[in-house]
Amino acid sequence: MNASGNFLAPAFIFPRKRIKPELMDNAPSGSPALPQDKGWMNRDVFLHYMHYFVEQTRPSKERSILIILDGHSSHTKSLNVIDFWRAYGVILLCLPPRCTHKIQPLDVSYFKSVMTYYDTYLSRWLKNHCGRTFGLYQIAGAVSEAFEKSANVQTAVNGFRRTGIWPFNADVFEDWEFAAAETTNTEVDPYQNPSTSRKDTISQSSENGQNNESSSEDKLPLVALVASRKKEILPDNNSSPSKVKIIDISPLPIAKDKRKKQTARRSLKSTILTESPYKNQLEAQQTPKSQALRVVRTVGQAFEVCHKLSIGAPEDNLDDEQETTVTQDLLSDRLSDVASDKPKK
Repeated sequence: MNASGNFLAPAFIFPRKRIKPELMDNAPSGSPALPQDKGWMNRDVFLHYMHYFVEQTRPSKERSILIILDGHSSHTKSLNVIDFWRAYGVILLCLPPRCTHKIQPLDVSYFKSVMTYYDTYLSRWLKNHCGRTFGLYQIAGAVSEAFEKSANVQTAVNGFRRTGIWPFNADVFEDWEFAAAETTNTEVDPYQNPSTSRKDTISQSSENGQNNESSSEDKLPLVALVASRKKEILPDNNSSPSKVKIIDISPLPIAKDKRKKQTARRSLKSTILTESPYKNQLEAQQTPKSQALRVVRTVGQAFEVCHKLSIGAPEDNLDDEQETTVTQDLLSDRLSDVASDKPKK
């Protein structure tokens, strides 16, 4: 979908090794069918879809195209994808995480209508085919009807206009739409070490007496807290009346600090994926040396590797010092194999 109201036929991903022609019965004209073991989008499937996109749009370095997409790993973690788009002069813009429901045109205007027409088709099909199951062979027909009814110029234009992308509008969002983020906002000292955690910041401020007032207010009941707020905000009887904001009497709650477990997948900030800085960073992350370091990224993984390698040690009757030496030698050999990308069999 683009800002002028043009649509490409949707692609179908089926959990199959090979595509049967029956799966695409009544599908939209020109829709590609892509097989994947689990029916998920991955880097290889996305690369196949890019060839279909190039055939339909004919991009070039003289006629560049901007593609706006989310931060899924299939879009952002493949050098083949980035090299492919750079060759055709296509600009990939990755949206910030957890914001697509507001700034992605498909989420704002298109997907809702598609799901509505899809559910309508599904309900009608189940009523007309009593006792039968709606399966993979009926999906193409349902999507085709929903796509034909939803893909219109007005839907595409409204999607780009409501997100402020085209025509460009930096003030498309009101201040109240950012209120949900206020519960997790924290004040950061610009001179503070960036590696200092949020929990350490709160503990240091409490030691210095900066949040004594907030901690004491948390212990007060709601009635006493509102009364104390009124004394601070409301004017005296002799003074002229003034307006009082609700947020001053009842401020927004602040979410408690929660330590989340560090996972391998990290949210990607909004960036242009086809630019050289991001490509160089991705190449550095995918070098054999960095892959070898990720093998023993945590202490738990290191102990697990040592344990597995010690099981395969050639001699069982070794003392503690000799066993430790053998384990370290095997671990270093394993890391060197990973770094050279030639693991032992």
